[in-house]
Order: sequence, then C-alpha cells, then structure tokens
Amino acid sequence: MVANWVSFNVIDTERQDWARGWAALKKFTERELHARVPYGHKEGATPLGQWVAEQRRAYGAGEMSGPRARRLEQLGMVWSVADERLQRTWPRPGSTTKSSGHSAHHAPPPHSTNQSGNGSPTSDDPTPSTNTQNGRPR
Repeated sequence: MVANWVSFNVIDTERQDWARGWAALKKFTERELHARVPYGHKEGATPLGQWVAEQRRAYGAGEMSGPRARRLEQLGMVWSVADERLQRTWPRPGSTTKSSGHSAHHAPPPHSTNQSGNGSPTSDDPTPSTNTQNGRPR
C-alpha cells in the first residue's frame, strides 16, 4: 500500500512538473515567437532553459511519449539546435540564391577554418595534414 502511494505521488509530481514546464514554454513562445530557449533562462521560478534541454535529451533517447512530443512541436520545439541553425543558414535544395540565381543545391559545403580565419583546416577536419604520432607530414 505504501509503495502504491509513493509511486502515485512520484508519477503525479512528474506530470505536474511537466505541465508547469510546458506552460512556461507556451508563455515564452507567445512572447518571443520562437521556442529556442537559452539554457540559463528562467520563466518566473521555472528553470525553463534546463527544462527544455531535458526534453531534448528525453526525445533523443526515445524516452518521450508521442503526445508530449506533439504538444512541444505545436509550440515550435527545436529538437536539435545544431540542425535548426544549419537549416536557417543554408537554403533548401532546389531554391535559388538571390545573388546568383543558381540552385542552392549546387553550393559547395562550407570550408572549416581555424580561429584566424585563414582557411587552414581545423582539428575537426577528418584529414589533418600531419601524423599525430610523429608530427611529420603524411
């Protein structure tokens, strides 16, 4: 009997916490017209940025129910901030660029540069120019 009471109260608290987070996100999206909440942002006493990050984590791990995901998507939830940034930066395939009139899908991928911006490959480059074991060119 005690286990049932504890289980019910834990589940009920989680539902209430989720409902509070969703309501805070709804308020934020109505005011800001987007759902890209900075991690440190609070909406009143609700740590909304952290709550949104946890929803992204749960969604990515397959731990979120379909109804919750749909409710968040109706508010404009961005599941992957990196993907969303890329979509805003690069035109969709088949669209034309304003300056050239060429199809956007013909544009070359961006070239990574080091911090000085000189076009040299960064450590993210999958084909670095030196062997990491002996420091000599390949």
